[in-house]
Amino acid sequence: MVGIKLLIIGIFTINFYGCVSSAYKIPTPYVNENFENSFIKKTIDIHTQNNKTYIPTPKDEVIYYIDMGMLHHYAGNYTLSNELLSKAEIAIENNFTKSLTQYGTSLILDDRALNYYGEDYEDIYLNVFKSLNYFKLNNFEAAGVEIRRVNEKLILLQDKYNKLANEMNNSRDAKKIKRSFKTSSIKFHNSALSRYLSSIYYCYEKKYDDARIDIQHLYKAFKQQSKMYGFSIPQSIFSKYECLVENEPEICLKSKKSANIHVISFTGRLPEKKIKTYWIITKKKLYLYCKKKEWIWKN
Repeated sequence: MVGIKLLIIGIFTINFYGCVSSAYKIPTPYVNENFENSFIKKTIDIHTQNNKTYIPTPKDEVIYYIDMGMLHHYAGNYTLSNELLSKAEIAIENNFTKSLTQYGTSLILDDRALNYYGEDYEDIYLNVFKSLNYFKLNNFEAAGVEIRRVNEKLILLQDKYNKLANEMNNSRDAKKIKRSFKTSSIKFHNSALSRYLSSIYYCYEKKYDDARIDIQHLYKAFKQQSKMYGFSIPQSIFSKYECLVENEPEICLKSKKSANIHVISFTGRLPEKKIKTYWIITKKKLYLYCKKKEWIWKN
């Protein structure tokens, strides 16, 4: 009987430890170094090993799915990459919706207390890479759907932040201080990258009139959002735009004797986030806040 009891305890112990999950560990400097040196498989192996006990949770699953989705994109595992990036996209939407309720309860929230719902550029660029994945999988229709999602999301950004401001204005804290929050107008609403990729897809499928529309939007993106782009519109694209003004799309966009080669490269890294803590003490007609251990008083 003693032996049976020990065996049962041992089984429960194994199951218990098998369910323990740690927080997501972001890529270490060693992981980043391997990635930058194009050792993609090694990067995935090390990063996966570093997170072998991690089970995705709403707290940090967006970061995990995006990191793993991007790594598998560069490894050429396009189907798996899309599965991971799709999970990130769903988590972003779910977590943002939940954050509206949390802001409606209180304005003063530590960002770390919220489920991470991603930055706008993360939400938008994941569709770019899902599109490239589908293109590599020869699913051109799905590639086009994903690239169109980029500009759909840009158009909806204003509504997104108006909704967030509305929830803040309805919170208990906002009603106490009798202040209202307003959103500034969104300046970026047309992605030159998505228009460029979309025009390539349409030309590949010989849908030249659709490609013409994207090239016209691409031209407008540079003209109307000059602050977003620190360079002029590429001459090859401008030449196509000028040609389309006076000619049929097929004349300007159809490949002649030789094939067109489009080289696309992504450079640089995402902005690095650093935690800063501010302590606030409030009294009637007086508030104090601490920044870097230095106290500041204001009446």
